[in-house]
Amino acid sequence: MRELNRYIGALAAERIEHPTDDLLSAMIEAESDGQKLDLDQVVVTTMTFLTAGFESTNNCFTNLAYALAQHPELLDTVRRDPTRVGDFVEEGIRWDAPAQGFVRSPTTDVDMHGKTIPAGAQVLLHLGSANRDERRFAEPDQFLLDRDGRRHLGFGQGVHFCVGAPLARTMAQVAFEELLAVSDRWQIDLAGAERVTTPNFRGFARLPLTIR
Repeated sequence: MRELNRYIGALAAERIEHPTDDLLSAMIEAESDGQKLDLDQVVVTTMTFLTAGFESTNNCFTNLAYALAQHPELLDTVRRDPTRVGDFVEEGIRWDAPAQGFVRSPTTDVDMHGKTIPAGAQVLLHLGSANRDERRFAEPDQFLLDRDGRRHLGFGQGVHFCVGAPLARTMAQVAFEELLAVSDRWQIDLAGAERVTTPNFRGFARLPLTIR
């Protein structure tokens, strides 16, 4: 992340002098009520777009591919009825969320379940656990296509809702619609699989997959 910060910082400085038709230049030039983003804000926002757009997308695809391989009946269902691919993607994000948790700090004391979380404390909000909460989801560990999946927290909520959620849903749905239309078997080599090691993300850094 330090190397990426330095790289984006140098690139942003170059764009200040020589703007181009790209997102980085657009953020540098953007203005609202006479205010502009400072260089640090531009760099951090660009890093967020890159990591979210790459790592989360990779994790989403590999987790969903893993789900198909683990649940052959899902593969049969969505192949017979491609309109269920959207339900498959949504339930997959709840069942095995690409982003598992983030650290947040409350601005005021919060009383919850008999405990007080003091203002300013660092709290790990585990979205993956919330998505398996039996108080909210019946049979939370089961992958159910008919579930009301859009109530999950796989993309966060409120002011922390993922800005790329609509794109992520569309990308995943299109990818699986296209692949499922030309395949009837998904086989993974778990012995050769390797999970990502970033603590707040869940997915596969390596997932040998055979699609036939």
